[in-house]
Amino acid sequence: MKKIITFLGTGTYEKTIYKYENFEIESRFVQEAISKIVGNDVEFLVALTAKANEENWRTKDAEKPGLKEIFDRKNISYKELYIKDGHNDQERWEHFDQIFENIKENDEIYVDVTHSFRSTPFIIMAVLNYAKFVKNIEIKGIYYGAYIPNEPVAEIVNLSIFNLFSDWTIAAEKLITIGDSRQIGDLIEKTINPVLKSSKGSNVTAKTTRDINRNLKFFSNALYTVRGCDVSQCAINLKKSLNELKKIDIDELKPFEKILDKMTSIVENFTGDLINDIVQAVKVCIKFNLIQQGYTFLEENIFNFFCNTLSIDVRA
Repeated sequence: MKKIITFLGTGTYEKTIYKYENFEIESRFVQEAISKIVGNDVEFLVALTAKANEENWRTKDAEKPGLKEIFDRKNISYKELYIKDGHNDQERWEHFDQIFENIKENDEIYVDVTHSFRSTPFIIMAVLNYAKFVKNIEIKGIYYGAYIPNEPVAEIVNLSIFNLFSDWTIAAEKLITIGDSRQIGDLIEKTINPVLKSSKGSNVTAKTTRDINRNLKFFSNALYTVRGCDVSQCAINLKKSLNELKKIDIDELKPFEKILDKMTSIVENFTGDLINDIVQAVKVCIKFNLIQQGYTFLEENIFNFFCNTLSIDVRA
């Protein structure tokens, strides 16, 4: 189910034009604009304090109707989450529990942090990261309405890139510490695919992205299954495709350049020479704690060395 987690404050919200890409709407509440961005088939989880309830949720003012009145009039689905001010750990944990309990398995989550306050942004990101693991949710968007008093237009900013930072960091850690490449490969495609779709990206970019995903998985599999000849070729292919990706000017990948550099460092000493590359594979196995695979690679490389000395084709 699609859900938007939003927070309602106690400020005096004046009408402004909220703008997102080519979309504009005049409203006192950024939530009304975000409902248009996300679509009607969504449920709002509205977190509000007792004072926010009085000031901006149930105003019963014909001139300045509260957000509840607007939602009711437009048949927008919502659920009220009454929270406290978050002055102490107990109240902050109550916020965590209440939001987490209202997220269900496989939900698609959008977040509006425009009127979140104090520790709330930290709490909500902790909830979402926890729910990604426990409830398999997907975070589809994080929005902030940059309202400035007396300014005619307020831009709605999509902050989803910061959720990707978290995902990339976890996925890269899996690759660099245990050699599991599945998540990072999928994330590279996930990060680039929207760019390719919106700009009708070049075949070179699309091919490079697919190559990295495939080569990452081939390299990991070759390590885990101790395929000496394959691990050499896979490492060379992976190094080539990573270097090609870094040459492509894609803004969405710039924040992750350091992670791509760390990925490249795993295969940078592979040269295509089988004996050298098996030694490099052993070093990678040590790094990934693949002890048995490392010993097997070493044993195999003894035969490679003698075959090479005696001019015997090891692949024959």
